[in-house]
Amino acid sequence: MQSSQNINLIDKLKNNQALPLVDFALADYLIKSYNASVDTLPLLLHLSQSTRAGHLCIKVSDAEVLPKPQDVWEVQEQNHFSPEEWQELERLISRSTHHIPPSLLHLITETEDIVPPTPLCRLNDLFYFQKYWLYEHCCLREFHRLLEQKASLELDKALFQANLAHLLSTNNLLPEQAQAIAQLENQSLTIICGGPGTGKTYTAGLLIKVFWNSLNNIQKDNCRIALAAPTGKAAAQLQKSLSKAVSDLEGFSPINATTIHSLLGLKSKSLSSTAPLINADLLVIDESSMIDIRLMSLLFQALKPGARLIMLGDPYQLPPIEAGSFFADMTCLCKPHQFIELKKCLRSELEEIIDLAEEIKKGESQAALQRLQSSKKALHFVRLSKDLPAFSVQQQLWLKVEPYLSWEESNISELSMNHFRILSPLRKGPLGVDQLNAFFYQEILKKTKVHQRMIIPIIITTNDSTRDLYNGDVGFLIRQKPHQLEGHVQAGDYALFADKKIPALLLPSYEYAYCLSVHKSQGSEFNHLILLLPEGSEHFGRELIYTAITRARQQIEIWSQTDTFEKALNKSTSRLSRCSKK
Repeated sequence: MQSSQNINLIDKLKNNQALPLVDFALADYLIKSYNASVDTLPLLLHLSQSTRAGHLCIKVSDAEVLPKPQDVWEVQEQNHFSPEEWQELERLISRSTHHIPPSLLHLITETEDIVPPTPLCRLNDLFYFQKYWLYEHCCLREFHRLLEQKASLELDKALFQANLAHLLSTNNLLPEQAQAIAQLENQSLTIICGGPGTGKTYTAGLLIKVFWNSLNNIQKDNCRIALAAPTGKAAAQLQKSLSKAVSDLEGFSPINATTIHSLLGLKSKSLSSTAPLINADLLVIDESSMIDIRLMSLLFQALKPGARLIMLGDPYQLPPIEAGSFFADMTCLCKPHQFIELKKCLRSELEEIIDLAEEIKKGESQAALQRLQSSKKALHFVRLSKDLPAFSVQQQLWLKVEPYLSWEESNISELSMNHFRILSPLRKGPLGVDQLNAFFYQEILKKTKVHQRMIIPIIITTNDSTRDLYNGDVGFLIRQKPHQLEGHVQAGDYALFADKKIPALLLPSYEYAYCLSVHKSQGSEFNHLILLLPEGSEHFGRELIYTAITRARQQIEIWSQTDTFEKALNKSTSRLSRCSKK
């Protein structure tokens, strides 16, 4: 029988519709299908909500439950539960571990290399859904193999050292950048970390140059190099950065960067558990912190034996939208000599922003606030009062957006939206991405004359390889008659993406992009940035604020209540995994 306390707590949430029904539905299915006791419900609900929040597993013992339920349970109103009830819920989750039948849960060891026969797995005090155990186990196995594996293309050591020494002596490399490139000589895996302006892609460009110049002619004829990133936008920027570095290399063919999905031959919604081998002897991946655990496992498995893998990224940024944060985990697993963190900022205009980012990264809320309020140039803090209506904030933001608008296609390259952006962590609500974009659209429509075209910034939300458009690509939608079929494109409307012009009726799914979510902004940079932190943003933690402000090249404004900003900086959203446990 279910205990009365269990009924009081769990049913209280269910009856008030305070938790997503998907978690109840999954737990109910598992309990009925595997003849489990209803006393397993608290643990199943916690595991379901934790994995949907990005954690690979949960840690449950008599002493603690991680992540804390109040940090991941999507309770509609936090005041549904008192602090005492949250504590009691933790005790219920702990007790659930004693009621899970062997038909539902398989006990595993770290070295076990089998597919567990049950939906749940347990490693000591860590509980997983089967698929996340398999993804993580695969990543760990391949990661350690890469660390031990010798690269198949043997470089000329004398040429390698001579090329590296020349770059150092001519002041084209900092010592820390040279140290990163030096890893390439003997290692199959090179990890280069660093914040904005530290020269990660610049270092990768010179790395390719040193690599190429250390090959003999026969090796050059057969060598294949590939570039990839999680989004089309990030891939385009990677290609642009690296093309400059290798433009003068003799016999070097141009390389087209692509998305990781395209590299692996995956469709946007593919559930495949395997991918064909990547025909590359050297693979450079940028924005690695955006790669979720499933995609990372597919990428590792698809590497050609003996290939060299170069991974660039910032482990302090927001973790991927989907589960896991294996790039950050790798930096914890590596020994000091196995990865390099670039620390010197090479762009003087970023100094104030970088100093602020360091304080945010450390959760130093008072120091960050003081810096924001005392800055005379790059940093601004706009304090929002609690009683300020959301509509007033929308109108104030509109005054920031309006100067960057254009009704002439010829002005698009100079516009604006490539230089300015509003970011919000929320999708819903009056200050969320969806409603802000709808508000700005209506304001622009009011100013657009009946026979005037309308230019709207958009962001692609699904991959479409046939049109070479990928999730995260930003472009402009040109509507010839926006007052007709309001909100719906028609024949004659088209979109511009760099040098591509595509009929609007053929576009894959897209959204307006006056305002972006912080996740969608990853891989992009803007001269002037506004980060909006409405009430509720504190739950996303300091990684979100760090990610947002490091998108700014020249100026960042943070619009927030002071306590929301402080609470966000006091919270870290690092994800639980077997690696983070070590």
